[in-house]
Amino acid sequence: MSHHYNNLSQSPVHHTPLPCGGVRGRVRWVFLSHNLKIAYRNLMKYKFQTLVSVLALAVGMVTLAATHFVLSHYAPPAVCDEPYYDRLYEMSFVKSATEEQVADDVPSNQNRITINDEIHAALTSGGGMAGVEKLFYDDGIYLVQKVTLILADSTERSMDLAHCNTLPEYLNFRGIRSALTGEKIPVLNYGEAVLSETQAKRICGDDNPIGTKIVIREMGADYLAHIATYTVRDVYRTLTQTDVTADQTYLCGDWKDVSFEWKAIDTDYEILLQEGYSVKELEAEANRKLAPLGLLAKVSLLDDVLKEHNRELMLMRTIVYLISSMVLLAALVGFLKMQIQLFQMRRREVALRTVHGASARSLFALFLTEVMITLTAALAVAMILISWLANYSEQYLNVMFDAWGWVVYGQYETMLWIYGSIVLLCAVIVWITLYRIRKTNRGLAAGMRRNARHALRNTMLGIQLVVCMVFITGSLMFSQLMGYIKDQLNIPDNDDRYAECIQIRPYDLEDCKLFEEYLQTNPKHITRAIKNNEIFNTFQEYMETPGAKEALNRKNFLMHYLTDTAYFDFWQRPIKWFVPKEQRQECILLSEKLYAELDSLGVIKSGTLTPEYSSTLPIGGTYATLPYKNDTKDYEKWECAVMQECPENFSVEYIIEPEEGKYHEVMEQMKDAMHRINPLPLEPTVNNLREKYTQELSALENFQRGAWILSAICFIVCFMGIWSTIALDTRSRQKEVALRKIHGAKRGDIALLFGRLYLWLIGVASVIAIPAIILFNQFLKEWAVSEKIPQHLISPVMPLLLSICMTSLVILLVVSLHVRRVMKQKPAEIIAKE
Repeated sequence: MSHHYNNLSQSPVHHTPLPCGGVRGRVRWVFLSHNLKIAYRNLMKYKFQTLVSVLALAVGMVTLAATHFVLSHYAPPAVCDEPYYDRLYEMSFVKSATEEQVADDVPSNQNRITINDEIHAALTSGGGMAGVEKLFYDDGIYLVQKVTLILADSTERSMDLAHCNTLPEYLNFRGIRSALTGEKIPVLNYGEAVLSETQAKRICGDDNPIGTKIVIREMGADYLAHIATYTVRDVYRTLTQTDVTADQTYLCGDWKDVSFEWKAIDTDYEILLQEGYSVKELEAEANRKLAPLGLLAKVSLLDDVLKEHNRELMLMRTIVYLISSMVLLAALVGFLKMQIQLFQMRRREVALRTVHGASARSLFALFLTEVMITLTAALAVAMILISWLANYSEQYLNVMFDAWGWVVYGQYETMLWIYGSIVLLCAVIVWITLYRIRKTNRGLAAGMRRNARHALRNTMLGIQLVVCMVFITGSLMFSQLMGYIKDQLNIPDNDDRYAECIQIRPYDLEDCKLFEEYLQTNPKHITRAIKNNEIFNTFQEYMETPGAKEALNRKNFLMHYLTDTAYFDFWQRPIKWFVPKEQRQECILLSEKLYAELDSLGVIKSGTLTPEYSSTLPIGGTYATLPYKNDTKDYEKWECAVMQECPENFSVEYIIEPEEGKYHEVMEQMKDAMHRINPLPLEPTVNNLREKYTQELSALENFQRGAWILSAICFIVCFMGIWSTIALDTRSRQKEVALRKIHGAKRGDIALLFGRLYLWLIGVASVIAIPAIILFNQFLKEWAVSEKIPQHLISPVMPLLLSICMTSLVILLVVSLHVRRVMKQKPAEIIAKE
């Protein structure tokens, strides 16, 4: 045999080379080509359903990937992965008089004492506490101030830098990782700094930020009196939102001569307990040291503190994961339901292929090929969508992302993981479906008959209905809440006009001076330019009134320094004047909310107020809350205006109002002017006014639009599922309909025949959806409380009824159309065909 083979191999006859390495490769290629042709032919029979499946699956993948990106920032803090995490404790302090409150697990925030020099000296005296291996206070005081950055190429830039002072070992101890090496941030030396990923990207772009100098030329008399220079040592990964550390630049400075109140901003110590030492022993030792100060210590396991602090956040994280997964689930169920129906309609094909020797594996490959084509097409569309979404986020949500310290990355890897999971799930479902079709105990002849059992199909349709109702109801409820939020934000009637105005915030005084010189050249198409200085300041009368700071729970107020009323005229907020016209050049204007609060506290009895570092001024009048400001929130209602020149140009804002229809031209003019003034800005200096003033609202509006888009997708997927199901039902039961029609059945009888299943599914789906809707409603109620909206206004009843009505009407419409079509056919023709 071998000799014969050798002789053949030496034959001079030339053979065409076979693909894939011989006969076996050719057979595989033929089978693959055959499977692709059959799959393409079957998918093209139902072009619209296939297109809907591809788009729905793509959007489902993108939704889950985007949700994973957002919620990955709410993962447990990095310190949870450290081996000593179970020995980490938090120590807080309360006055001895509130000893009964110390018995609680966590002392009340109102009774906690902020760490100060006396507490620190008491606890560290005599070599410190024996039960403490390491002791840390929080990251240091948070500052935002102008600094000079010297890059590696000696380029100098100035910017407002948000930073914290930190102890050399703190970042390493917290387990915070480097974005460059993946290792833990090393123990720092004095004079070194660590940037966040966001700041490093803004400052250095794609260049290496290591070695960049941060020069602090002036920190003010209250902070540090000397010039400080720091060298960037590393860049740390974006922190999770659950981490107690701040996502800012960390400066390791030698602050030995600075008061402790400028070193720490927290009320607690983080303590690493010595092994073999008990919490009670540590608490007793701390209380002995604190006794002369009249304080008591409360020690709590850091894990318990974090769980309590993030309990609701983690619950919401799980809920959001489930909700976002439901979009993909609805699309996947709709796709698989249609595929299973089509596979079951091909029972005869399966039986004939089996008779002619087809194996279970070859049939599985045939069916799986159809599924893989759709899933791969969905993946391609999803990749395009996620790329567009990432670009959109970086372009339009960069301000919000920078504030949170978020960097867009990893979306493609997440998409591939989702795709792989879906492929595995679909492979299992296809195998189960094929196994049921090929059951040998029913015989091949049984495969030639139609199967009337649709338990799996109906279950999937019910899941689609549940997802559809949850999304529609949730979107209606969220829109309801958004309506109340917009009411509180004082959205003006001429909102469209403000959306065509421009806000400019120069970086420093020199930029302001140059921009004002530019405005004097009378740029084209500008109706008016308004200057507004903002500074947080306080009133001496307020500080001297007993109980005032405690009642309002604040020290400073937002003060607008203005030289005329153009700012209020622009916002269409008339002033209710208390003083004659000749006294309006130098006075103080209070928001109505602030005036009422200060009046009730007895701060303004004399009718005058004295801003800190300024002279006494009369109270000139009041004004209503400005547009886009929520007067139910403390940080937005405590504002006022001082009618005089600002002592220094802090936070200068210019509002530019273009002529009608000239917004884009003026926007380009302003960008060009600011680019000439400062060619290397690290943050946008020219912004759309409405977008800048409504960052939170814009984010909510985008979220609302996204919710409605997802609801529409779920609705369309559900609609297509019902459409295809009823279409296949009416097509497979034409003979039954013909016989019923011959025996006197009316259109309503036939409609009930096909529609009662779906009406029953609506009832079951409504009951199943209620728990999820109630849970989402509870979340919205808590959100409403944070927005100062009464809870009773948020109700799921009407949204749920509307979603049920919408779904029922769609089913009624679909059933009616199909019944009308089948009723038009002549019974004799149907029976003859059958």
